[in-house]
Amino acid sequence: MTGVARVIRGVFANPEDAKTIKGGKVKYDDPVVERIRRAHLNDLENIPAFWVLGALYVTTGPVAAWATLLFRVYTLGRILHTIVYAVVPLPQPARAIAFVVPAFVSFYMGLQSYLLYSGILALKVLAVSILTAFTRNSKKVYANPEDALLRKGKTWSEFAARILNDLENIPVFWILGALYLTTSPSAGLAITLFRVYTAGRVLHTLVYAVIPLPPLKPRHLPSVIPLIISIYMGLKVVLHYINDPAVQSYLLYSSVLALKVLGMAFLTARVRYAKNVFANPEDAAAKKGKVKYDDPDVERVRRAHLNDLENIPVFWILGALYLTTAPSAGLAITLFRVYTAGRVLHTLVYAVKPLPQPARGIAFGIPFMISFYMGVKVILHYASAL
Repeated sequence: MTGVARVIRGVFANPEDAKTIKGGKVKYDDPVVERIRRAHLNDLENIPAFWVLGALYVTTGPVAAWATLLFRVYTLGRILHTIVYAVVPLPQPARAIAFVVPAFVSFYMGLQSYLLYSGILALKVLAVSILTAFTRNSKKVYANPEDALLRKGKTWSEFAARILNDLENIPVFWILGALYLTTSPSAGLAITLFRVYTAGRVLHTLVYAVIPLPPLKPRHLPSVIPLIISIYMGLKVVLHYINDPAVQSYLLYSSVLALKVLGMAFLTARVRYAKNVFANPEDAAAKKGKVKYDDPDVERVRRAHLNDLENIPVFWILGALYLTTAPSAGLAITLFRVYTAGRVLHTLVYAVKPLPQPARGIAFGIPFMISFYMGVKVILHYASAL
């Protein structure tokens, strides 16, 4: 939907894309495109939490009819949210209702249920959305005109960064933590890792968004320690499954992709430090740099990172569900390999060594079609559950 809007309006985020359309131009603030992107980001802020909480909720032995109803209501609410936000924008409270009902479903499932700490982190991700909304209302600054009109405020979009750091890290932990448990680790070590990770991410939000503290001492510690834990679990999974065939290839390639997502944070930091531009005043003060939100090199890496977040978590879920349909082992392994190679190449030709189109289009399109294929296969296999 974002791609279609960009082509129709002739506005793009990358110079190589603008050159593919006659009259195309680079523009970062087109209102129609940005509205769709905000709707997309809202999905990324909420749907991965549902995937985790829904899976954990099922482990609690709920009444089947009640669980089915919750899943149906959540799915319908999220679809309606996209329609009234990005397809046919309606005045508030239409979008708020379509957002709140699924959010309550997620909160309910999280309160009913690695399980405990994943539930806590999923609720934390949702809570940061509430913190963002609270800050917007207190300062009367909003990302959407209809919100500003309702509250008599102004349009502004700085607060999105507050939740993005969670989205860059916590879904990776959910996947790596689950995969790590399949390697039969020491129970005591696993529990300690999960506890420390959860405490670190909660502290990170406190010193980043609630009571901002200068970097290095001590804000970076709550970020770095969970990152090291994720990398450790990912390496353990890769080393455990690297020689095993068939279905376990999913675990291997999912871990490779998780480590790749984490690596994007280092790539972003490298570019920021190289150009001495930062998103937060405390970071700029520590390095005698400047606060800048539109540096083209940094934003290119961040777009590549966001593209990972828009696609790779979907692969993790669809890949796991696809395996439950009993596919051909050879086909499944090929799909996982090609997907992983495509996503790695996508980052290389987007953020490391930018190449003209259609290089990035091909590197994006092939993995996208693989995810789409697996999703269709899963729906057809379980269609009777509708």
